Amino acid sequence: MPSKKATCQWLVLWLLPLLFQVGCGPSTPPLPSEHLWAEERVLRQIDEGWVWGVPLASARTLDALGADPRRHFRAVAVGLSESASLQVEQGERRQALDLSSPQPLDLELASQTVLRPEGEVLLLWPRKVDPLHRGQRVVLVVADTLRFDHANEQLMPGVSAYFADGLRHSRAYSAAPWTLPSMAALFTGQRPSTLRHPDGSLISIPEHQQTVASKFLERGFVTVGITANYTINHENGYSAGFDTFLAPPPRGRSGDFRDAQWVAQWARHHVRWLPDVDLFLYLQLMDPHDPYRDHERGGEWVAPQTGHQPAAGEVEALRRAYASEVRYLDGHLAALLPDLDAQRVVFTSDHGEEFFDHGGFRHGPALYGESVHVPLWIRGQGIATAVESQPVSLIDLHPVLLGDALTVAPTRFPVTMETFSFGPPRWGWVDGPWQWILRARALPVEPVETPVGRWLEAQHPLLQVISKASPMAAETRTVVEREGLPQDASARRVPHALSEHFQGFRRGLFVQVPTTAQRLELQDIDGTGWIWGLGDAELEALGEGRWALEAKAQEPFLLLFLSVEEGRSPSLVEADAGALRPLVDEGVELAGGLRIWFDSGRPAERLTGTQETLERLKALGYI
Repeated sequence: MPSKKATCQWLVLWLLPLLFQVGCGPSTPPLPSEHLWAEERVLRQIDEGWVWGVPLASARTLDALGADPRRHFRAVAVGLSESASLQVEQGERRQALDLSSPQPLDLELASQTVLRPEGEVLLLWPRKVDPLHRGQRVVLVVADTLRFDHANEQLMPGVSAYFADGLRHSRAYSAAPWTLPSMAALFTGQRPSTLRHPDGSLISIPEHQQTVASKFLERGFVTVGITANYTINHENGYSAGFDTFLAPPPRGRSGDFRDAQWVAQWARHHVRWLPDVDLFLYLQLMDPHDPYRDHERGGEWVAPQTGHQPAAGEVEALRRAYASEVRYLDGHLAALLPDLDAQRVVFTSDHGEEFFDHGGFRHGPALYGESVHVPLWIRGQGIATAVESQPVSLIDLHPVLLGDALTVAPTRFPVTMETFSFGPPRWGWVDGPWQWILRARALPVEPVETPVGRWLEAQHPLLQVISKASPMAAETRTVVEREGLPQDASARRVPHALSEHFQGFRRGLFVQVPTTAQRLELQDIDGTGWIWGLGDAELEALGEGRWALEAKAQEPFLLLFLSVEEGRSPSLVEADAGALRPLVDEGVELAGGLRIWFDSGRPAERLTGTQETLERLKALGYI
């Protein structure tokens, strides 16, 4: 008889470790009505996982249902103690189940059925079902780190063929160039900056934040998440709204993820276990995230850190292994998708990957197309066969997943992206044929302590404009004078789009400086902030809470954000009389076109239980 520890390990590795909301996670979501004894559910920890189930402390009786079409009882019986067993009695028939390993139950309720436990027994998903009912299935597939230009017929022939009669968005963008902010935005439909600590240090989904999974729950779906990316986990809120959330712990060295075969196996299990309920299934596969394995030639390559100078042939070897991972992913995914038999399938990526395209590697620091331009393919009932070239964001994916729309549209936000990793924020915005990329500077200037931060400062201009419809093969302009600007209204809209993006992120003043030198005095600001655009600015302490701001802008604009502590009320010191003009309640426009407006921000969120995520991000090199 296996030991209790062996039984628990077998459960975690083979069955349903319902890694659910714990610590900072949301409260238990409601269950569809066919689940029995939902009010008795308990949370149990089994090795690395958490399981929601109904404990069997004594015998349970299930009566025959008469005219009720739900004539089958289904569950999974788990033994939580050594020598646990379950006896099933149906009339004269007796069956003893050894629970040294979990046992699925599928019992026809033609007569009275008694479940009689021995030892500590837990029932997962106990419910009555109609075996003739065919539930709806909606599937979201995220291929982690898949570049837009590698999602093609050459490297992914099987998946391409599956979506041949579907819709492809040729200009889809992730909200961030790394996983946690990108997936938080996709799950919640919110910009990453609305989900962060105000210092931008950590991404988590706050407690009680509605997600796409919780929206499916409200519609009566069973919600299942299976992710091979162990940074997306229950302790930082990503399991919110999921009935089942399977996310493995880190294995061995950093970046040693479970591969596509693991995800596909679990997806097939869930489809088999849940054939007659409405199901939302989210899958995140870690192929082709590094380390890249060359499945044809052998060998494995770890992506170098940005700032690394590659040796001869190194970039080609990395690209070759990455392409091999994409082909490996295609083989498993192309075989899996038809088996899921879903009414709607959405395929995308959380971000891309750089291979020295702009002097860098991996993903996270930069907002070039290699990092934020992602595939977005949709197939299902009512979906037209077409290619859509208008820019869209993964933030706006909820209506398509929920079946409320047949295509993705930027319904609320312009298409933007952001990143805070390795320094002050970088921000991108797609406006018609242009993609703007802005790198902020800290005010006052802070020393750059990391190699990636130094690379960003040395190699990345403050302001870039990428033209043409596809940023993967586009002209990049470094804007230093008016002649480098787009010849339309895009430049005039950038300051508004940028400040609107960060509205509410942090308490402080926005200052838009025209193309002249400006000097003004401010009261009760912190003396810290950021600068976007061309030109320069300095803050000088004058004493008694006063600061002098000296700014000189160039075309197309200079935008400053100046922090204000909670409880302070910033004011403008009138140049003539020295009187204080409050800035909390109104924006101020001064001579020469200088504008100031106040943002009250939001209270700092206190996230708990995030130490594990911090350690993972450090191990992966993001912070």
